[in-house]
Amino acid sequence: MKERTIKLGLCKGRHNIQGVQEYIFENILDPTNLKYMHDKALETINKYSSDVDYLYLYLYVTGLTVATTSVINAVLYHNRTYKNRVILTLYHYNKDTDTYYPQQILG
Repeated sequence: MKERTIKLGLCKGRHNIQGVQEYIFENILDPTNLKYMHDKALETINKYSSDVDYLYLYLYVTGLTVATTSVINAVLYHNRTYKNRVILTLYHYNKDTDTYYPQQILG
């Protein structure tokens, strides 16, 4: 069984996250364009999951709830449609400690 773990940020340019080089969304011009956000999130998920059985996706949430929801919906769609499985964990920022803490969503 082949697995991969990937750390991604949600929206580039909103926060500097140590150890995160890639983001699902480079920019979001229209937060009401749900189809674009779903398609972009699904494209990213497919990119990293196409050659593995399990993808552990650690997503660093950088605001914009609609974008986070779009990623969750894309993971749900992916897991229903394809044989491989995405396990999603959100990482939220704690301003008091300047660290991120996990919340497993799907898996």
